[in-house]
Amino acid sequence: MEYRGNKIFSNCADEYFGNDFYTNFYNDATALHATARYVSLKHLVAEESILKCVVNNRRSSNDAGEDYINNIEPNTIYIYVNRNKDDVVCKIEKEGWVALDKDPYPVSSFLSNPLGVVANAYANIEQKTAIIFVSRYSSTWQDLLAQVLFKVLLWIYPENVKDIDPNEFALYEAIHKNDSDKFTQLIDAQYIASDIESLWVKKQLFGWANIGIATRIDQCKQNMSSYSRNIEDYERRIKDLLNDYARANQELTALNGAQRADDNMFWDYFTKHKQLEFVKVSTNNGYKNLIFCIRETLEYFDTGELKRMLDNQNSFLYEYANDETLTVLRAIFVEEKAKVRVRSCFKLTGTSSLQSYRSGTSLDYYSDSLKHPHLGEFDCLGANETYINQAMMKGDWEIAIEQCIAASKNIAFGDEPVMEKFIKHLNPNNASDKRCIVTNDGKDLTVREFYEAYISEQKEKETAETLSGETNE
Repeated sequence: MEYRGNKIFSNCADEYFGNDFYTNFYNDATALHATARYVSLKHLVAEESILKCVVNNRRSSNDAGEDYINNIEPNTIYIYVNRNKDDVVCKIEKEGWVALDKDPYPVSSFLSNPLGVVANAYANIEQKTAIIFVSRYSSTWQDLLAQVLFKVLLWIYPENVKDIDPNEFALYEAIHKNDSDKFTQLIDAQYIASDIESLWVKKQLFGWANIGIATRIDQCKQNMSSYSRNIEDYERRIKDLLNDYARANQELTALNGAQRADDNMFWDYFTKHKQLEFVKVSTNNGYKNLIFCIRETLEYFDTGELKRMLDNQNSFLYEYANDETLTVLRAIFVEEKAKVRVRSCFKLTGTSSLQSYRSGTSLDYYSDSLKHPHLGEFDCLGANETYINQAMMKGDWEIAIEQCIAASKNIAFGDEPVMEKFIKHLNPNNASDKRCIVTNDGKDLTVREFYEAYISEQKEKETAETLSGETNE
């Protein structure tokens, strides 16, 4: 069964009816679709509505018919198809829904006839809606539904078939007899009688005189929604600012009542700690930053760890150091013949924050020290960072600076990235002229000078031991 004309699916008709037949199936539905449009033209033009048909799969195999009765639109037939052939077809047992399963509406049994298809049909007169659950969906089944639409649309058609207009009933007889020509003739006759082109133009021009007002109303609603959100954001921001103000006021009250420290306290502290060197004071966003250096010798390290690494030729030291450099490492950190002087840089913000700050000054500029291997290269304070932060939270900047001094005296030999850079500075063959080596008798030497003095000392020691042996013989 099919519609063979070109009127009810013309461009003008499609524009007027819009998306009146939604389906995600590919079955041909011309008879059912054309009949639905006929019903719209015959019965719903006066109320400026159309009959829609929506075909979908069920959401899941375990849902119930009542899951589909919400959010429905009037003048709509909903058809839900089982996802699996063995699923039980849904039923609706809710007040207001008429089960179309017995006289005078034996629709369910009629739609369940072909090829073992099972269908349950329901209508709600008050909501002007019908819902049909079916086990399988096909073109043949759609033609069956088209035949009995007058038994499904209870809010449109009278209960007694004899009360239906004879010309309209003839349409359903044509579908029943599979008379496509008669069916097409009746559809096209209603299309012409309804003057659908005029209906379409009327629909397009509806409300045109007020279109400017309607547009402005929508715009005003959008603006008001935006203003409302902004007001809520501002209210939250004002609340946060009031809390911030209250905290700042509380802190101000406490500070005004606090005992003031001596304004020369920092100066006195710096003059007593000769390893501290003033660099500069800067101001950023109202906060004063004190940039200072710590000039110290490396004294906190694990001698045993370095000795094991020197005795193990598979350690990473042998990847970066030649024999001369290894000799310098052993002489300074194992035999303790001298110490390495280093510098590190720090930034103290007010009395609330203290951190390593290697970019605060050019640590390569100094001629009597190397950059600290951890702080000068990586701003790494190690375990001291925790103690520094805890002290600053308590406002105890003196303890925090003491921890910085301790960190400046420390070196971890097991830290490969650190040692790779540090070893390069201790190579006697290409070391700089920095007098960064402090001997036990207080001399400041370059790495090269220290290496040569150490080698000379070793040779003198060997010569003395040889002469001593010969004398004993």
